[in-house]
Amino acid sequence: MHEIQSAQIKQFPFVVAVMSHQNEYLCAGSVISNGLILTTAKCTLQPISYVLLNTTRDKKDETTTMLHVIKTEKFPTFTGSDSLKDVGLIYTEKHNSSVASKIKVSNFTSARNIADVEAIGFGLNADVGQPKELQYIGLEQRLYADTGDLMVTYFDCIETKVPTCFKDTGGPVIFENLLIGIVVKGTDECTKEMSGTYAINKRIADCLPTYTFKAWLDERIKKNEE
Repeated sequence: MHEIQSAQIKQFPFVVAVMSHQNEYLCAGSVISNGLILTTAKCTLQPISYVLLNTTRDKKDETTTMLHVIKTEKFPTFTGSDSLKDVGLIYTEKHNSSVASKIKVSNFTSARNIADVEAIGFGLNADVGQPKELQYIGLEQRLYADTGDLMVTYFDCIETKVPTCFKDTGGPVIFENLLIGIVVKGTDECTKEMSGTYAINKRIADCLPTYTFKAWLDERIKKNEE
């Protein structure tokens, strides 16, 4: 497992920053088809204006590509904060394929045999007011009977000096370079430092696996690519 690390430019070219009219960062998303971005339904309810591609920060600069949002869509059963299927899509202008690559959605049907995953987002452990940088963390996924279809991920660590939390949602959860879920809930409270006396198990992010909404997603991707 690895602690929170900063992503290099082009390391995760499918991850986008979803931005507001006021140029404020709202949440992360993943390009799953040209002009189609997967994120949370809660994110789509916010005042979204554009997305930034090819960026490792929540700010526009000369290397980033900005795409305007055309429309958004929520998963049909999403009714509000307690809905399990917190899944949404953002439709943007199409982009030049050299600008961003999409991530392939896994065909997996159960999270039972998946232990170690990577979760990605912006400003995972950033303080309020600080720039949000693209970061990733290695997490251990555990299935519990009482969490239903949610994949609950933990940071299993003996020693780190990196403050550990996950102050973002909407970003991808990845296993073997495939998209297996999205982060629907993070953790705002950071563990400042973990010492070497005992292993710390910290619940970091709750993730919704893609198999719980894949039929709907496949349909949307197919329609988008027609």
